[in-house]
Amino acid sequence: MWKFKVYIALSILICHQFAGAEIKLSELPQKIKAQSPKFALIQAQSQKAESSLREAWTQLIPSLEFVFGGQYQDQPAPSAALGGFSSFISPDEVYNWKIRSQWSPYLGGRIWKTLKLREKYLEQSKIDSEYELNELVKQSLEIWVRAYSVLKSMDILKESQAAQEKYLKITKRRARRGDLESFELSQVKADYYSYSPRLANYSKQLNLLKAQWLSLVGEEAQDEDFKLRPNLAPVENLKPGVSLAVQKLQFSEEVLQISQAVENSKYLPKLVLNLSYGAQTYSFLDTFDPDFWGYSLGAQVSWTFYQGGERSYKKKSWEMDRIVIEKQKQDINQKLKLSENLSQEEIQKSQLLVEQSEKWVNMAQRALHQAQRAYQIGRVSSFQILQLRNSLERAQESLNQAQVGEVLGKINFVYAKGYDLSQWVSQTD
Repeated sequence: MWKFKVYIALSILICHQFAGAEIKLSELPQKIKAQSPKFALIQAQSQKAESSLREAWTQLIPSLEFVFGGQYQDQPAPSAALGGFSSFISPDEVYNWKIRSQWSPYLGGRIWKTLKLREKYLEQSKIDSEYELNELVKQSLEIWVRAYSVLKSMDILKESQAAQEKYLKITKRRARRGDLESFELSQVKADYYSYSPRLANYSKQLNLLKAQWLSLVGEEAQDEDFKLRPNLAPVENLKPGVSLAVQKLQFSEEVLQISQAVENSKYLPKLVLNLSYGAQTYSFLDTFDPDFWGYSLGAQVSWTFYQGGERSYKKKSWEMDRIVIEKQKQDINQKLKLSENLSQEEIQKSQLLVEQSEKWVNMAQRALHQAQRAYQIGRVSSFQILQLRNSLERAQESLNQAQVGEVLGKINFVYAKGYDLSQWVSQTD
């Protein structure tokens, strides 16, 4: 017997471990960072920007290469002394080797400006990561709230279905006694059978939300994970910040300015230094003789001052890009301001609806309870019971939607104020 108990205990422990830990909203940002496939793509871009910066630093290091080659030729060369051509005057074999180094200490400032550009790209990638995390947290919160609402609606329907089943049994007994008309029993049955397709529809919505949750967070969720109402931190005392979407555009503007400086450096003088050490001989064995070894040092200055008007056309293109970025910032700020005002109204209206819906639910429950007792003694018709039951359902669903509307309004308000949603969610109980 004790072996069987141990087996059951181990089975429960293993199932609990494979079921996964309970989802907590305060841990949501960390889960997204660790598991979200969408966030992983943004992180890969950030790593690419970091690698690109390291690559840019290599432009400051001189290049070094080793060259070795040999050539055999049977080419007659003109000889005035012989009055014609001789196939033996030019060397038959030529061998050369060298170690060659090239360094560009100055390319019109292009190297340092490129480094600055790559550093800005790296900073921009970090802002992109913060922006993407903020968007994923917002979308995940909205899914959580909607899933909570769907489960709450399903609980309301299941409660009504159970009560309707008891009511149907009472109605059947009264119908057998002849106390009801046939259409009244059919009406009660029709109302009872309506619950199954409605529950199935909510189940489809819930499965869709779970699939969206998986794609955003990278973790499967169970029904129980969404049954706890999101108790988010208060929003009244939050300090406004700069939206990450606006910060992204600001970085884009800075990147545009540095890119323009990098491109303009093409039209400034450039200095390239060359150093080589090696030998050129006409015999393979002579290549090992130090007497033939030597070095050469050279410098080259170049200046590209005209490329068919390319510079002026690019300048116009940059100006248009700058105007587009400025317009985008204005558009985002207007949308965020509108969203802030609308979310404030949504919060206030939802809070008022919560108060009214709670009163509605209390009155509907009292009326239905009184009517059910009167129905058993034949003082209330089945049609009146159905009306009161539907009224209670509507009241409970109204309260559910009002509570959800208040939470969604807070999420949109925090987002519109430019506050970091990850920090806000981390303060959640």
